Amino acid sequence: MLYLVWAVVQLLGAVGLHLYGKTEIAVPWLYWLSTAIVSVAYAWVGYRLRLHDPRVRVGAILLGVLALLSFPVGTALGVYALWSLLRRPEPAQSIP
Repeated sequence: MLYLVWAVVQLLGAVGLHLYGKTEIAVPWLYWLSTAIVSVAYAWVGYRLRLHDPRVRVGAILLGVLALLSFPVGTALGVYALWSLLRRPEPAQSIP
């Protein structure tokens, strides 16, 4: 679920920066294209993780590493994603 929320936060942050921030972007179409691609990737991975698809695990790890660069919220998301995706599953215990 955090990946889906992060995708929305990135899009809203980009739109808010454009509307309220007076920043100059060298290549605006490249900025919007990269923001859209990354946000769609986070949303797709988040959706597939919600469906417990094991094939998306590597993509989720890569996006978790990418999220580490966005301090402080992205760093927390990246650390949690790496911690939860890289740990070994505990063996099932038999009930006596």
